[in-house]
Amino acid sequence: MSVEMTAEEVSIMIRARQLFREKGLVPNADISEICQAAGISRKTGYQWAEKHAENWPVK
Repeated sequence: MSVEMTAEEVSIMIRARQLFREKGLVPNADISEICQAAGISRKTGYQWAEKHAENWPVK
């Protein structure tokens, strides 16, 4: 299966996989698991994601 992706999208996805490994999370962790590992609420997690999405090359 081939999916059309930009270089920026590929870069983000690869970096995300690296971060999951570095932080000891499973690659298919859901939002709740990520936020729990960070010690924050899901609401805060979504707020942070929205805030930092402004700096991402892909939206």
